[in-house]
Amino acid sequence: MKLRYKIEDEDVIVVWKNWGETPLEVISWLRNEGIINSGEKATYAGRLDPAAEGVTIILKGEARFKKEDFTNLPKTYQFSYISGISTDTYDLLGLVTTVNPKECGQPVDNYDDKHVENFLKSLENLDYPPFSSKPVNSVPLWLQARNQIFVENYTAPTTISEIYSFKTLNTAEVNSEEILKKVDKITNIVNGEFRQSEIKQSWNRALSEYNKHTWIMKSIEIECSSGTYVRGIVNEIGRRISCGAVTYSITRTKVGKFHF
Repeated sequence: MKLRYKIEDEDVIVVWKNWGETPLEVISWLRNEGIINSGEKATYAGRLDPAAEGVTIILKGEARFKKEDFTNLPKTYQFSYISGISTDTYDLLGLVTTVNPKECGQPVDNYDDKHVENFLKSLENLDYPPFSSKPVNSVPLWLQARNQIFVENYTAPTTISEIYSFKTLNTAEVNSEEILKKVDKITNIVNGEFRQSEIKQSWNRALSEYNKHTWIMKSIEIECSSGTYVRGIVNEIGRRISCGAVTYSITRTKVGKFHF
């Protein structure tokens, strides 16, 4: 059985956040397991999307007052993306906005390591994903997007990311049936209001014409600065190849020196 958590010191707990969980659900699990005492204050250092899994830092006691130090640690991610599909969240837990399997300006199989590496090296400002926790006027972007709150002359906030290292892990193929099964799984296990029914319907509608189609999936590992949204990187890759891209999976394998 895979190790779920380890205590680095008295007030720092390294936890493996499961796919579909939120950081608050991780803290609840720690309380239920008796790892954090009832009534004891705790917080998380850095969010991780419900459709992502991996290393999460939970702080209690005096460590809570050093939250910013832990949040600002570099992160290592392994992620996969599919080209030819886009969603409004930039991952599977979103409504499909475009399906363009045959319209890539830069052929996907030719969008090799060097193209991606050059793009990552040149990162300056990336838009925050519209469905993210970034607050604008004290309201998280995800809440504004879900409620269709629009501000006149609104400019999407950007984040400056730095990529310290990069490598391609593999290139594979995934068919529409596999994608729909994964969408069905994430919408079934995630708790809260994530538009689950709408998302299932959207994906089934979008791929109904491509039920026998095979999609190219690339997997990449990066070490990056705090505040980097992998979904934002994938969306920008999709924009550059002119046919869109959607994040298929994200695993955070390391936060600073902390890992399993």
